[in-house]
Amino acid sequence: MDTQTTPLGDNKMSEKQSSLRTLFQDWKISYRFAFKNVISFILGTLGVLVVTVLLMVVLLVIIVPLFILTIGFEDLVLLFTTLATDFSSISGAAIFGIFALILLPIAAPVLVAVGALFGMGREIVESEGTTAQGVFAWYKSKFLELAGGGIIMFLLAILPVGLLFVFAGPIVFMTPTNATITVFSAGSVIYLTVVMGLLSMVFPAIIDGHSVLDAVRVSLKMSTRYFDRVFSVWISLIGIPTLLVLPLMLTPYFASIGVIAISILGLYGVAVVLFLIFIHFPAAVIVLSRVYMILSGVNGTQHEETQPDIRLVGDV
Repeated sequence: MDTQTTPLGDNKMSEKQSSLRTLFQDWKISYRFAFKNVISFILGTLGVLVVTVLLMVVLLVIIVPLFILTIGFEDLVLLFTTLATDFSSISGAAIFGIFALILLPIAAPVLVAVGALFGMGREIVESEGTTAQGVFAWYKSKFLELAGGGIIMFLLAILPVGLLFVFAGPIVFMTPTNATITVFSAGSVIYLTVVMGLLSMVFPAIIDGHSVLDAVRVSLKMSTRYFDRVFSVWISLIGIPTLLVLPLMLTPYFASIGVIAISILGLYGVAVVLFLIFIHFPAAVIVLSRVYMILSGVNGTQHEETQPDIRLVGDV
């Protein structure tokens, strides 16, 4: 076996294998790139958020008149009045269907905005840099594909959990016990974590040029064939914020100590929020993009040891 190492410190085969060293290197590189490109990410994120809000307004301007023309204004008012007054008598499937119909047009632009940021992540992995303007090119050129990918993720991950809450939730919470609530909540979290992990490479695959269905296929293949590699990154992506937020749950205990302790905890909370929004989120986009490129065999740039090395090798 060839034991020659790359500037990253791992041999070619180990780049596809999971280990604590590999995971640490993934996040070390991604955080370094996130710090380096924080301004571009902030401007890009704000830009796509503005475009997303405007697009949602346009959709509402189009959808509401269509509802009025199709159903009629009086019948539309009657529908929402019925929903408000007889909510408990409506079947769970109907309730979820109504909310899904309302949420999908709103969620689609948001999902496209998140997906477009993976275009910035791809550029950063390839060249160490990006521009805020670049995200709009991805937003425009991949809009339908990113929307389609996001909707599939919504249907496969969020929809089943929503249905579970609609149908099983009333039974669980009407006769609550610690065991049933724990099992119900843990099952929902585990399902979301596993399914979203399996689909975590959808947006990077779409940015790479795959169609929506092919991107789903690639993500499923990648996350099962390299399960430990993909899920170690995915779980750490969720775990890092969880660990950072845990001290904030000690607030009631600090309240008995004094004002100084509460002030310190408050400052820590502000620092954590800023870190998660401006550093961890961009780093998460970068790390998923980087892992996708490693596993799919897309070559990035090569750098000296003094900078994060992102030489990517291998094929699916």
